[in-house]
Amino acid sequence: MKKDRTSGNFRELTRMFKNYLEVIYTLKNIILNKDDVIDAISCGFLTQTNVLLIGEPGTAKSLVINEFAKLMGFDIENGYFHYLLTKFTEPSEVLGPLNISELKKGKYVINTKNKLPEANVVFLDEVFNANSAILNSLLTLINEKKLLLGDIYKSLDDLIVIYGATNHTPTDPLLKAFYDRFPIRVLVEGVERKDYEELLDREFDIEEKNLRKDKEILFDRKESIMFSKMMNEYIMMKYFELRQNKYITDLLDRIEMLKKDKDIFISDRNLKFYVKNMIAYSMIRNESLNPNLNLEDLKFILSKIFNNEEQKYEIERYFIY
Repeated sequence: MKKDRTSGNFRELTRMFKNYLEVIYTLKNIILNKDDVIDAISCGFLTQTNVLLIGEPGTAKSLVINEFAKLMGFDIENGYFHYLLTKFTEPSEVLGPLNISELKKGKYVINTKNKLPEANVVFLDEVFNANSAILNSLLTLINEKKLLLGDIYKSLDDLIVIYGATNHTPTDPLLKAFYDRFPIRVLVEGVERKDYEELLDREFDIEEKNLRKDKEILFDRKESIMFSKMMNEYIMMKYFELRQNKYITDLLDRIEMLKKDKDIFISDRNLKFYVKNMIAYSMIRNESLNPNLNLEDLKFILSKIFNNEEQKYEIERYFIY
């Protein structure tokens, strides 16, 4: 949002941001012990940054994303695309099938209804299991927000964010470029025995609400898209006010240390995403559109920069606490 925008626009952004905080609060109330995950996917939505969830099966990765999408007014027929990828997944399952009737007329047309090209929020489960054809298409999508469908490029200007999930970080060097397109990485862990009873209470509560079709929606699809775009622009504006902030400088210094001392690959392209998400997290933490950066914001981002699970704990031991 540019500096010359009216106060009316800022008031509208403030109103939507308060509703967004309510979405985050609601999500943390219904899903147990996933506050860090919820903060990460919430920041990703505000900054249009792709987020990768890493954890064993059954640790609520899909649940978190699905419930977040619902609260933001998205579903599988209304801007939300969720798909489990395997090495056998065909591009048509993700991008849409060929329109046979149009092909008979000599036109190569892809039917994209309810598929990824029509989505605003995308969740790709087991994302690194996809074959090379799908991964190559996704790279183009992420880099340029464009997809080659038939013989034309489709612009995906309203694609907000891609969430990915995987059981483990990829070890195949051929996947390095694709892994890099998920700048924010979050480890998702299961609950301990002491929390089993509360977990059961919350799981049954979610199931009961779904059976009653009792949805608490604070946004509709159109407003969610507008809100994400406005917030992303506003956060970029805030960066220019905060560019000399000591915590941003400290973040950049520590990233350089991670690259040189710990041999952690961090691409230049992702620096802006780390800074944007640091500012977004400060806003969420302070419940204010005026970020007040401190050590908590620095810790939050540094704990999301790793190439494998072991590195996360090493970063926390030597660079955060």
